[in-house]
Amino acid sequence: MEAVCVEMDVGSKVTAVVARGQSSEVVERLTFRTSRESFEESVTKYGEDVRVMFEEGELTGWAYRTLLSHARGVIVCDHKRNDVAPFLLTP
Repeated sequence: MEAVCVEMDVGSKVTAVVARGQSSEVVERLTFRTSRESFEESVTKYGEDVRVMFEEGELTGWAYRTLLSHARGVIVCDHKRNDVAPFLLTP
């Protein structure tokens, strides 16, 4: 299976996801209730070579800890600078 980048818009009640393949084509779009089980399922379904990216927000710490063991890398973007935050989070 090819590498997949899972881009998340994490909200307190609902999370929206776009999964992209190596050539940036959209593989899948999802919307689900924000929960540990949903987060894990949305990442593990693409295999082992998955990288996750989301913006810094109120659930950043929780989302990072939840996804760290299920993804090859977790990247948190700083929405104020529109850049990858100084803490590039990788397992």
